[in-house]
Amino acid sequence: MRIGILGCGSLGGVIAGKLWNAQKDTVIVFELNPDIVSSVKEHGLQITENKKTTVARPEVLEGPDQLDEPMDLIILTTKATSLTRAVEAYLPFLSKQGCFMTVQNGLEALTLIDRYGEDRITAGSVMWGSSMPQPGSYTVTADGPFVVGGIDGRITEQSSLCKRALEQAFPVKLSDDMRDILWTKLTVTASLTSLGAITGLSFGEMLKSRKIRDLILAVGDEVVAVGHGSGVGFLHSEGALNVNLLTGNGFPPNWLRHLLVRAIGLKHSRTESSMLASLKIAVKTEIDMVNGVVVELGKKHGIKTPVNSAIVNIVKKLETGALSPGTSAFDSLLSRLSSQMK
Repeated sequence: MRIGILGCGSLGGVIAGKLWNAQKDTVIVFELNPDIVSSVKEHGLQITENKKTTVARPEVLEGPDQLDEPMDLIILTTKATSLTRAVEAYLPFLSKQGCFMTVQNGLEALTLIDRYGEDRITAGSVMWGSSMPQPGSYTVTADGPFVVGGIDGRITEQSSLCKRALEQAFPVKLSDDMRDILWTKLTVTASLTSLGAITGLSFGEMLKSRKIRDLILAVGDEVVAVGHGSGVGFLHSEGALNVNLLTGNGFPPNWLRHLLVRAIGLKHSRTESSMLASLKIAVKTEIDMVNGVVVELGKKHGIKTPVNSAIVNIVKKLETGALSPGTSAFDSLLSRLSSQMK
């Protein structure tokens, strides 16, 4: 099998490196960032996991026009903001039975499936964490599986292809309801990633604060409400968090909800928000694809989302440099929420 990894950031680098080290398939990385390309070509992909560092040396190309054969699977690890452009550019370079697999936060995979069909797009979700401290150097910060599958109650042939490719190096769960899985991941991402960008803290540091945990739970409540309004059942699937345990419907009690959130913090204690990583290098975040989509769908279904709306506002200010991650940005968020409630 010929596997392409589009993007060599914190996720793409780990995926490419571990698949290459499995030595089962041809693995090609597509990357434009000159610092990453230079580092990988000179030193390889350096992946640290459980205090052990391995090196992988896959082929690195700047674009698909350099390919001499089509790809059977292209795993898209680019930002959600550039996902559609990536599919359009690489679609001619897929084999006849080949497919793309998405791993982005948000719901963009569903939009792509509506446009291209499940014979070309397979939805995936990453339940593990990683970071890229330096170009070409990666650290696995939290264990967990991939979840891949179909969205309409069936396991597609392409889903099985993705599973066969990934399970050489990762635990993989198959799901016939990836729509539910993506909304579940969105609940966690909208709750943690945006607040990580605002506070400037790792997830572990962030979740020590009761005030921040209160906001995390409030964000999650809004996402779940909008999901229900959109027809999502949030049925607990193997390999995914049961978000029903975090919603404020009286069960479980609030103290247990806080305990569950802290448990997430323990698992992902070293994980840094991907939005925060984007802000550090002055790159536009995925806020519109995460909390922003919750706000827009809330408007569509007549569901109020004041916390998500306030978060979008603050992250936009972080993007322009009007605010910096840290205490002042978090205080600005609290102030905005307070004024909304008057």
